[in-house]
Amino acid sequence: MVTLSVYLDGPFWVGVLELIENGELRATRFTLGAEPTDPELHDYLMRHGLALLAQASSAPPVPAGQGREDGRVNPKRAAKLAARAAARVSRARHRRFAPRSLGVLPGAFGPSQARASPRAPTLRHG
Repeated sequence: MVTLSVYLDGPFWVGVLELIENGELRATRFTLGAEPTDPELHDYLMRHGLALLAQASSAPPVPAGQGREDGRVNPKRAAKLAARAAARVSRARHRRFAPRSLGVLPGAFGPSQARASPRAPTLRHG
């Protein structure tokens, strides 16, 4: 099931496309700018609909049962949950592929020695 919600978020109108498959919710959020009319929204979906569906289907899934009793999730909450899940995936990938140095590990000497750094002497002219 695909749902499109449009709401005002600060000065901009925002759309959230929700895709529910196999009990999992995937969503994507996009900015529309000024308040769109129905024909403008239809034209936007005709031009960008496939890309939005692809973006939503590649987003990390969130269990769909976290919403209201009718199975729907507030669009702002769905966008927030999708952003959190994407950030978790991004951090995990970053940790997995981060370059590692062969030198001293940070914190190996304890917190007090790790923060201590020699200061260069200050020269006073006078």
